[in-house]
Amino acid sequence: MMRGSLKSFWLARMARLYPVYLLGMLMFVPFIYRDTNASVIERVTTGLLTLVAGQAWPRGFGWQWGMWNPPGWSLSAEAFFYLVFPFVSVSLSRWSTRGLLIFALGCWAVSMLATVQYAVTGSADRELWMFFPLMRLPEFLIGVAAGIVWKNRASSAFDELAPHAAVFSSISLIAVMSLSIKEEWYFNGVVAPLAAVLICSLACNRGLVARILSCRPLVVLGGASFSLYILHWPIWLVAQHVFGRSVIYRMQPNLYFVAYFACATAASYVCFKYVEEPMNKLLRKRFLSGQSRDLATDTDKHAHREQPQASPVAANVYGSEAVGSSSQIALMRDEF
Repeated sequence: MMRGSLKSFWLARMARLYPVYLLGMLMFVPFIYRDTNASVIERVTTGLLTLVAGQAWPRGFGWQWGMWNPPGWSLSAEAFFYLVFPFVSVSLSRWSTRGLLIFALGCWAVSMLATVQYAVTGSADRELWMFFPLMRLPEFLIGVAAGIVWKNRASSAFDELAPHAAVFSSISLIAVMSLSIKEEWYFNGVVAPLAAVLICSLACNRGLVARILSCRPLVVLGGASFSLYILHWPIWLVAQHVFGRSVIYRMQPNLYFVAYFACATAASYVCFKYVEEPMNKLLRKRFLSGQSRDLATDTDKHAHREQPQASPVAANVYGSEAVGSSSQIALMRDEF
């Protein structure tokens, strides 16, 4: 932390995430009331846990912990990560580049234990490995280590290679995620090194991929990506209730999905512009004051001062709220 308090940092993160998260939860109220067979106790308990982003922690009850908007599970992980981030980042910032790379390699090995288990035994506990926050910690630590390595790079060698690294990692990720294999092979951090290389390469703002992703429409869509992530499921359920028996759904499912995705993207932009951003500013103004108000973006501003070439891509990378796992991408790919 450059300045301010831990409390200010955590409040700023809550202001950024919680309004849209709560909106997604509220959109599920009609479906909780009409379309679930869960008991009243289960509905109320999971609802209270979801309110405090704790729904992914309890295990062994056999409850539908994701009933109040399944994508919201990641907020359990993110809240935990934000809790430990100030302490982890300060500690790792003292490490050498070599030490950080070795640490990241160790985290990568740990993150692949689920895939190793599946390869050896033919099965893996999907609920545990994919959705329990502690199981996603290694991926987060890889990201922290990669960010520190990028920030502390002493030479321009990586910057010169960045355009080629971005192309290579992009093509590799697309190729891997296009494979018709079971999601168990994508559990957690399998492709985390490729993702880390891609993010750090884009942060250098060099090359074709960075120029494409820095164009205004994609930057705007990047800003609205959290709203899309949180709202895509309730919007899908609304579409199914309204159009699920329509001719286009039965005869042209691909066209139906394209129309749904276009509507969900438009809705996410509207939410970003008229809910997420205004509420973020309002909550910051209400709960944060003076220099603490800018605490959450202080690291970004400091990076911009030291690295004036940082691009909108880098801003989106630093501002992203996604857990960033390959298994999530695979799950999203097969969701519909």
